[in-house]
Amino acid sequence: MAVSLTFSEIIREARAVQPYTGEDGFQLYDYINEVENVVRLAVEGPQREHVAQILMSKIQGKAAAVVRRLNDRNWENMKVLLTNTFGVKETYLHIKEDADRIQSKSAKDIRTSSV
Repeated sequence: MAVSLTFSEIIREARAVQPYTGEDGFQLYDYINEVENVVRLAVEGPQREHVAQILMSKIQGKAAAVVRRLNDRNWENMKVLLTNTFGVKETYLHIKEDADRIQSKSAKDIRTSSV
């Protein structure tokens, strides 16, 4: 069942989205999901364009500086550029291996310090 909100409620949802500054790659994916979920709530046409403008104004800091370089600042271009620039580059496997290595080192340090 689709959620039906008034235009005012959709605007409120758009304004509640947290800004994205380019500081955290994991936060980027949350921002993208939030933007796409709110945009889907708006009716295509002027309403959706207005909501998209509010959401794109949430791009700040380093992220805004990168986006300003785009000639065609539509959402798809911005999303690709932000993902390529600030997205998480490591794979799940790489992150897991790092965590396992750190955990193993920590366990080794505990054993050697208790001797």
